[in-house]
Amino acid sequence: MTGIQDRESPSSYTDEGIPYPYNWIRSGNEGPTDEQGNPNIGSRNDRNIHDAVVVNRKGEQVFVDPNQVYEDILGGIIAPYGLTARAAQSGSNYTMGPAIQNHNSYTWGTIDNLHSVDLVFTNDKSKWTQSVVIEMSSASDLAEGGANRHELREHGSWLDPDNIQDGEPVYADPGEDKGRSWFPGYAINLETGERINIIFGEDSWLKKQNGNDMLWNPTSNVDNPAAGGQDYVNYQFGGKHYVYLMASSGLNVANTDNFYYEGRKYSGNESTQYYQDILNNGTTNDLRQMYSAAMWVMLPMLNEGSEYKSLEEGLIPTKTTISLRVSKGYKTFSTGNNPENNNQPMYEFSSEKVATETSKEMGETALDMVNIVPNPYYAYSEYESNQLDDRVRITNVPQQCNISIYTLNGKIVKEFNIDQPSGNHQTYIDWNLRNHKDIPIASGMYLIHVDGNVGERNLGERTLKWYAVMRPVDLNTF
Repeated sequence: MTGIQDRESPSSYTDEGIPYPYNWIRSGNEGPTDEQGNPNIGSRNDRNIHDAVVVNRKGEQVFVDPNQVYEDILGGIIAPYGLTARAAQSGSNYTMGPAIQNHNSYTWGTIDNLHSVDLVFTNDKSKWTQSVVIEMSSASDLAEGGANRHELREHGSWLDPDNIQDGEPVYADPGEDKGRSWFPGYAINLETGERINIIFGEDSWLKKQNGNDMLWNPTSNVDNPAAGGQDYVNYQFGGKHYVYLMASSGLNVANTDNFYYEGRKYSGNESTQYYQDILNNGTTNDLRQMYSAAMWVMLPMLNEGSEYKSLEEGLIPTKTTISLRVSKGYKTFSTGNNPENNNQPMYEFSSEKVATETSKEMGETALDMVNIVPNPYYAYSEYESNQLDDRVRITNVPQQCNISIYTLNGKIVKEFNIDQPSGNHQTYIDWNLRNHKDIPIASGMYLIHVDGNVGERNLGERTLKWYAVMRPVDLNTF
């Protein structure tokens, strides 16, 4: 996939002040200025060669994108709607831009509320987006049904992406439903997590460029060499299957004239009926309001030599993702109409059916870590607090186990029965080197048996050898 790449106007156009059809992204600082050299918004017009200007919060007129940051996304085939030229005629010349004709895109659109978006093309019809299709012909007398540019296509809707006959869509009666179809993919607002609406266009007069079939299937033909000149019929642009990525419900758009439009997240049939109603019955302001919510617009074309799959196979030969990223600060966002917790993140979950998974293998490995320190014991240890304190420590003790200490001839010296609560157990025990009758043990070799087969755990057993050299009782403290 490729597209109509934005190009700067050549001097032959600039000197005459006439539009150049390929200069559809109005980034930069070209256009009239006042006596102080500041941009003059009152005298500029995007149907000529002027770059986008807005009034900032200080009341100053400034270029929207003077450094042309947004002019080269994907080689200049996609841009913020608020930076695009409108499709208008200046004398005998056409701009061919994607913005609506009856207002400047950069005074009715905005780039302040751009969101990061993933646009995905796929042949998986279950993920396709139901869309309205708009007329892109600049000559209503040539368009199907006499539709004006940016109005709803005067063609029966394709309501079911699986309703295909002989490789072609089966359309509804235009008297019952018109202007709706399916875009072969979807778009996600990464900042809100919402799926967003997609509107696409086609030029119904350009039948050889797939412009009259209600499908998103641009061709690879840019212009018509036979036409020549700057006339409208010269520019084919692959059938003008322009793609508009609309604002989601998390985006409240305000343009430079303080005209607000709240975005709508994608909801399938409900979304397209909403747009369909505006395009059928809306006022000029309604149309301006709708298009002001466009975040991104793309002028796509098919790569030379590439082919689509059949409609039954889902058109798109290879799944493709276009990642549009905007650096923005964090802010609150509500996913419902009645936000709680001051719009700060708040989540509810249940652990009702969650249980701890017991792993015997891990338990046996853990049993290998049981040890007694110090070993050997030479009269003193770091765990002792005074001259009368004899102490060693058995470490990494399981939550449930039995520990038995024997002499070499098999006599029991001391037993510990460990049964501690889950999640908060002590992982060691201290032994004061006394037997079960509280008599100090003698120097020598001892066997320490750790039995982990307690309750339902069955962790196994471990035997430690331990040697002790006992010190005489020290009564110097008395």
